[in-house]
Amino acid sequence: MLDYNEIKEIEIELTGICNLSCPLCTRNYSHANHQKHKNIRPLNELIEQFNLFPELNHVNIAGTVSEPTLYPYILEFVEYLLQRNPEIEIDFYSNASILNEKLWKSLGKLFQHPNQRMIFTVCGSTQELHQKYRVGSKLENVLQNASWFREYSKNDECQYIIFEYNTEDSGSEETKKLVNSFSKHFFIESEGRRLLNEYNKSFPKDIYPNETRAKAINTLFVKGEKLFENKEQKPVQISCISFEQKRIYIDQFGKIFACYNQAEYYPDSYIKFSVEPVSKNKLDFTSIKNFSYKDCLKCEKNIRKMIDILELDFVC
Repeated sequence: MLDYNEIKEIEIELTGICNLSCPLCTRNYSHANHQKHKNIRPLNELIEQFNLFPELNHVNIAGTVSEPTLYPYILEFVEYLLQRNPEIEIDFYSNASILNEKLWKSLGKLFQHPNQRMIFTVCGSTQELHQKYRVGSKLENVLQNASWFREYSKNDECQYIIFEYNTEDSGSEETKKLVNSFSKHFFIESEGRRLLNEYNKSFPKDIYPNETRAKAINTLFVKGEKLFENKEQKPVQISCISFEQKRIYIDQFGKIFACYNQAEYYPDSYIKFSVEPVSKNKLDFTSIKNFSYKDCLKCEKNIRKMIDILELDFVC
């Protein structure tokens, strides 16, 4: 059990909508269609829920199926977070594909403490390469929005995701120049696979990670699935990362899950939102620790060791 008072980190899904059609995104998984329904929660309702977690010190505004800047009260929400703690840690991931000078300058004015990071996603040094994965995005818009943000804050970071198709580009002089235009940058390899995923539509196969990495990931999942199937004969140990780090995921409807994977695969496993006194609210991780959910294999002790060795984080 975790009490609401113990929660340190929240990953928040704000809308369930996105302006892009990235192939490996959760939005392209048929089993995750339940997450794609548009829902705009009133700001006061969102704040009321967040107030239930007095020890919160880290908020991840990423969106597993949505673009955070499409939430109409995004500035007010960030202002609220900063009012409750000016040094709160914020990781804000955006595709930044819609030109909006006022929005990005305003966000720049808010992101003043080093704990508050704005991460812009780029997948190629040219429009042709960038849009192959970021379908519907304009690279020039991303760079312009980042420039407006940078007028007021140096907390801008560029995340370049490496797929098979842009591996060569990731080491090019053009890419080096592009990522160095940001205050910080980092490269990360796509994992390209989640458990049980069935795609709504097909996409070019070179959007996967390189062949060697893809095989390693597949081996990991096969091993994990066997552990799940044989858990009664050979007990396994689930070391739930969310429980250890005292973090939760909240979807666009306000439903609380241990993590976004639980919300993606097991939509009925949420903890209903209540405004009862904090002392009465408990988050029960018993079923997770008992390996009741197949996708929890990534938190199985031995699989976690393999994940650490391969430096995986399942970014798509």
